[in-house]
Amino acid sequence: MRPSQVRKPKLVAFDLDGTLLNSRHGLSERTSRAVRRLGASGVRMVLVSGRMHVAMRPWAQRLGIREPLISYNGALVKGAEGEEVLYHLPVPREMAVEVVEYAVHHRLHFNLYFEDVWYVPQEGPWTRLYAERTGVRPVIVPRLGEWVTHRSPTKIILIDQPDTVERLHREWLQRAQGRLYITTSEPEYLEFLHPKVSKGAALQRVCAMLGVDCVEAAAFGDGRNDRSLLEAVGYGVAMANAHPDTKAVADYITATNDEDGVALVVEKWLE
Repeated sequence: MRPSQVRKPKLVAFDLDGTLLNSRHGLSERTSRAVRRLGASGVRMVLVSGRMHVAMRPWAQRLGIREPLISYNGALVKGAEGEEVLYHLPVPREMAVEVVEYAVHHRLHFNLYFEDVWYVPQEGPWTRLYAERTGVRPVIVPRLGEWVTHRSPTKIILIDQPDTVERLHREWLQRAQGRLYITTSEPEYLEFLHPKVSKGAALQRVCAMLGVDCVEAAAFGDGRNDRSLLEAVGYGVAMANAHPDTKAVADYITATNDEDGVALVVEKWLE
């Protein structure tokens, strides 16, 4: 279906990186204007990201989005303007320990997230890359492997070169055997979450909270982790730069995130 053949949805869910944001992790004026106009027209808007909640709030404020924010790939749902936690499903502690021990043994960089704070065992190039992309600074805990044994983190990420991440992804799908939800958001990130977590499941929960039928909702995404998001709604839009798995379930493929692909669809709805 072409976007002009689809009536304006009641709710629209937007991924951030690779979708709303361009490859420089910025927001173009055209896309910003289109999204704000959509909200002003009465459509409810939800941000859905692998990012931390604290790293999503500035974008919600800039776009005038007041609905709950879905962060950590769906592991946390929290109010956009307050601190009320509406839903939280952390990584089981024993699985968190297993992932961290693996990372330490294989000398892999890892990020650990607990109570919306980012922890790392030491600074390094991957730490700086993540900080530049998100605008968040980490807390250094040198003995993080021991620290996690007493906590259930919201998410863990292994960060490495894309080819290494793909290899680790295949390995961990076999190793975890369904005990974790394992996905990618950026080519360098391998993300580990509770096995019942997904963007799609979290959006369904938020739609129910807001009294919106998911069939009357639309969603935009690009990453492998956005596949469930597009499957959860009546109209799923993949970016031209999207992962093949996500394109495969899309109702429509728009232009890339550097070509205002979101705005091209939204502007059609507003005609």
